Amino acid sequence: MKSEIIHSPPGAPGGEASADAVVTELFLAHRLALVRLAFLLVGDQESAEDVVQDAFAAVYRRWSRLADRGQVLPYLRAAVVNGCRTVLRFYLDLSEAEIAQVMGVSRGTVKSTASRALKALAATLQEER
Repeated sequence: MKSEIIHSPPGAPGGEASADAVVTELFLAHRLALVRLAFLLVGDQESAEDVVQDAFAAVYRRWSRLADRGQVLPYLRAAVVNGCRTVLRFYLDLSEAEIAQVMGVSRGTVKSTASRALKALAATLQEER
């Protein structure tokens, strides 16, 4: 499936497909490839599947706020890579330098990604109170 805006069938109300329909279609078409990507990065099947599930859940939660719905697949890929960074950092107890080496990015990228993830977690926890 291409990463373009998905439209409802002709005559369907609303014109553009719902988040349910689009995310389901993306999941069916791209889940396995995204799990393979995550597995290559974290080396653990369960963690890879968790990261991919979290990425799809994030797309679904943020659907109404996505600025460019034509870029959903690249967004999912980035979310998977960022989720893998988090797994490497917190679950495998790797240092920032080790994560940077494994991911092929700078140490600064690892630090900024971890910082954004912690802020997002704090905001989510605050919302749930």
